[in-house]
Amino acid sequence: MNFTLTEKQKKTCFLAFVFLLYSGRLWYMYMGYLKNYAWLGNGDESHVYILGLRFFTDHVYPYWGPDITYFSSSLAGGMQGLLIGLPLFVWAHPFSPYLFLFMMLCPAMIYLSWYISKLFPDLPRWLIYGAIALAPFTIHTGMKILNPAYVLFFAIPFMLSLIEIFKIFPKRYIGARWCYFWIGLGVSAVFQLHASWAFLLILWGSAMVYTFLKRQSFAEIIPLYLSTILGLIVGAVSLLPTLYHYGVGVLLQEAHSSSGLSFSIRNITDIGALIYYFVTSCGYEMNSFSGDYRWMRLWAESYRVGAVAYVVLQIGGILIFVFQLVLPFWWKWRNHVIAYKRLLILNAVIIILLSSMYLFSTVRPGAHAILCIFPLSAIYLCWFFQGVLFINRIKYICFYVFGGLLVFYYVTIVAVTDQLPDFGYRDKAFKAIEKKDATLFETNRYPHPSPR
Repeated sequence: MNFTLTEKQKKTCFLAFVFLLYSGRLWYMYMGYLKNYAWLGNGDESHVYILGLRFFTDHVYPYWGPDITYFSSSLAGGMQGLLIGLPLFVWAHPFSPYLFLFMMLCPAMIYLSWYISKLFPDLPRWLIYGAIALAPFTIHTGMKILNPAYVLFFAIPFMLSLIEIFKIFPKRYIGARWCYFWIGLGVSAVFQLHASWAFLLILWGSAMVYTFLKRQSFAEIIPLYLSTILGLIVGAVSLLPTLYHYGVGVLLQEAHSSSGLSFSIRNITDIGALIYYFVTSCGYEMNSFSGDYRWMRLWAESYRVGAVAYVVLQIGGILIFVFQLVLPFWWKWRNHVIAYKRLLILNAVIIILLSSMYLFSTVRPGAHAILCIFPLSAIYLCWFFQGVLFINRIKYICFYVFGGLLVFYYVTIVAVTDQLPDFGYRDKAFKAIEKKDATLFETNRYPHPSPR
């Protein structure tokens, strides 16, 4: 007897799959928060967390955001402090900022999944939604109170809008005015969250110039420019109290501090690292799953099967990484997919632009260097999957990938996290919230939101 599902049943099953997928993410986030105190013990995370905690306990507007470690400075604006502090006013519990971050990223990631499913209609939707929900960057960074996690929320509509503006793909899925609004919002919001705002500003400026050159008349250009100005204004609302209190000069100070101008030719050698980060942020190379090599060591030392699984998954992940780099240039594979040359060109331009920016930085590029272009990495991965599905010998790699991911996440949460050191920051957060005293939550960074 043949068992076939109706379209309504298929839709219900798919919605149930997405619900279970993101419910699993929430469970993983909570178990990590509950068992692994290091989630609040990381220097960056505890520093960012206290920005919102001070806002909640002291009722003083967070004029400054995360610090720029290498330059003893802080980002201007209250965006970061508000995104962490406001949830505490709703639910005075240390987990509430985590829950709010989860609620922010869920619609953004689902929206990215929906957009990619439109680009690649031949790909199974469960594969696209699963690949993005389980992507290493969204797991080990997107579930922590870190400013890159909040940048991801704004980076997704920014990069998708940029793709639409530059007409990388033949069809449009986002309204033109919305595209310009999102890129404006992205620049002014990320300006208060992370030093990568300078990179987004260059992309925003390129989009403005491209629009001016390609549009036929000012009647077409003006509404689009007004939309991006509106986006800039909306994102800058949380910056206004800082400008009023400290003056407009803080913008110039931040531009100088964030740039960290210091020519360093050695950083040109890190272009390979940027390519690696670009592919693996949404890829399946084993070490990228954790974001921290000590997880691998603890897993391997604790369980013999852990060492074996690590070796097997690591080899498989490296092969996937190699396939992603090589297959786009294999003519037999290209015959089975649409030749998205513009996507390859855009990715190459982005990597070159990032590399050139790091030539004038004292800081060498790390994994966070590509956080703003995560959507491009996700699109590139699904483009790879589309080609893989036409190659019978390796198409089962998709199932291997998801199986390995689920096993790894389960083992690290259930078995490994108990062995990580207890920094006690969760208990400190409880006490600080209960007594309305942020000084009980100590950090190893500056004692005030800004060293100025």
